Amino acid sequence: MTNLILTGMRGSGKTHIARKIATTLKRRHIDIDKEIQRQERMSISHIVNKKGWPHFRKIEKYVTRRVSNLKDVVISAGGGTIIDNENTRKLKKHGIIVFLDAPVKILAARILAYEEETEKRPSLTAAKNLEEEMTNVWNKRQQQYRETANYTVDVSQDSDNLKQDLRDKSKKIIDVVSADYPEFCKPEELKS
Repeated sequence: MTNLILTGMRGSGKTHIARKIATTLKRRHIDIDKEIQRQERMSISHIVNKKGWPHFRKIEKYVTRRVSNLKDVVISAGGGTIIDNENTRKLKKHGIIVFLDAPVKILAARILAYEEETEKRPSLTAAKNLEEEMTNVWNKRQQQYRETANYTVDVSQDSDNLKQDLRDKSKKIIDVVSADYPEFCKPEELKS
């Protein structure tokens, strides 16, 4: 069966939404960043601080190759996973890529709302603040996000009810993808 891969910028909700989709579809969830941390036995910040971004990207490529060969999983890719064309080819071989789209201003606000998350994220540029950094990264990656995606889903809407937002966004993605790929219908929909 086909894998479902979520890509997008930091703060787009890739991990949380992928986990919810996996639960809904009764599939296994794999988070590439978490797999990297498990393999290296340290946080991404520590990997980048001690060994640098080139080492991180090398490990990311290895993990992506391994994970992309799995079947019937929901994968949350790292924000930069798709900047490597080989990673994209590997993921697309057995999967469908969904780009989670939202304006940089919203993504930066989400990250800042969860300060402990900000501490875990190593800087990607030499920008003065998070929004400037994310704008720089977005300008470099937006074309690749859009070109590699089979589907683009707007995830910019937020409310005070985070659980409901998560349900709504995961349902939206399932509905969009299952229209073309019935294997992504919820199990109860398959029975009817």
